[in-house]
Amino acid sequence: YYITNNLSMMKLFLCLSVLVAGSLAAVGPRCWDRCTIISSFEANEKSYMDNVEAKWKKCQDDTIKYCAVGQTCNNFDITANAGKVTIGTDAAVKGKMKMTYWYCGGMEDPISKDVCDGIAKDVQAEFDKYDPKVIGYSVKEIATECDTKAKSCDGKSKECID
Repeated sequence: YYITNNLSMMKLFLCLSVLVAGSLAAVGPRCWDRCTIISSFEANEKSYMDNVEAKWKKCQDDTIKYCAVGQTCNNFDITANAGKVTIGTDAAVKGKMKMTYWYCGGMEDPISKDVCDGIAKDVQAEFDKYDPKVIGYSVKEIATECDTKAKSCDGKSKECID
């Protein structure tokens, strides 16, 4: 009885191991999905990156996921021009941001104007949530220019995120 019981347990363990290994193989690469980071923020030729919250400087862990089978981890660069950046009580000046957007998608995804305009709208909505009296500045009239093709990573030769 003891030997057959151990054999049954070994069979169960082996079966579970095969199922787990099979389920792990059925996913795409690990990626920051729907994450925008700001790498540069200037107004009046002066950097204001110190004013940008940490959550905008690096993708957060809650955006990490495994892409679907057949998808890649993609990113593209964005240049955002802000028509009005107001620092404190100074007159509004033009500003510029450099951003990168990460997402799971197809290897050859074209980046359309609609996608780029949607990101501008989302970033503007995030800036609009802040009280300029609290953070010391406001950003208005964001317009974006995006790379036309995403860079992709399949996660096979190296990790897509660090």
